Amino acid sequence: MADFLKIADIIGDLKKGIPALVPVSKASWDRGVAQGYFPQPVRFGHVAAWRREDIEHLLKHGTHVQRKNAKPATPPPQTCPARPLEAPTIDFCGEGTPTPTPVPENALSAS
Repeated sequence: MADFLKIADIIGDLKKGIPALVPVSKASWDRGVAQGYFPQPVRFGHVAAWRREDIEHLLKHGTHVQRKNAKPATPPPQTCPARPLEAPTIDFCGEGTPTPTPVPENALSAS
């Protein structure tokens, strides 16, 4: 029978004196699981646990074994390309919002 680890056994719990096998926060662990960097849990009702062999493989090889019945990892959200600071714009990733038109230098001078 497979041996299972709870989240506190993996990322540690300072209050209970459990050392971390993978020293990340719970939010980072959950994000890594969702993005496919860490193994998927096995659910026992509302309790999530991870196979000890999956965690040992992660620690030994820096990656996990993709199981046949595992859900495919979701790709990270699409981000906007970096824009230079000196070129302010209102265009949010090209979603149709107009960009401001630069004011010509001679328009600001007094006549």
